[in-house]
Amino acid sequence: MIYDQKGCDNLVHAIVMQAVKDYKLALHKPFKQENISRMKNIEHFITSDWFKTITLLDPQTLLKKLHEDKQAAERRFIEHEQMQILRSTNQMGKDNKRQDNDL
Repeated sequence: MIYDQKGCDNLVHAIVMQAVKDYKLALHKPFKQENISRMKNIEHFITSDWFKTITLLDPQTLLKKLHEDKQAAERRFIEHEQMQILRSTNQMGKDNKRQDNDL
């Protein structure tokens, strides 16, 4: 059997990179149940024995970085939602003012 180390390394790299990409994609809507499940599954993969078998990456370092990204995404999402509420409230106030002026 011919063993191609470079091919194996490329496959491992692709697997890990896909997991990271999937995790970051889930961060676009970090509170959606489907994305929460996806992130938990990826975290489980990163802490698995299989991950430790196929790569020399430190799982805790990778998880720390992903958790930092998750916290930042959650803050951005909450800030965005707060801005939407503020805009909506401001618009309602303007509409009420217009109605008062029409009277």
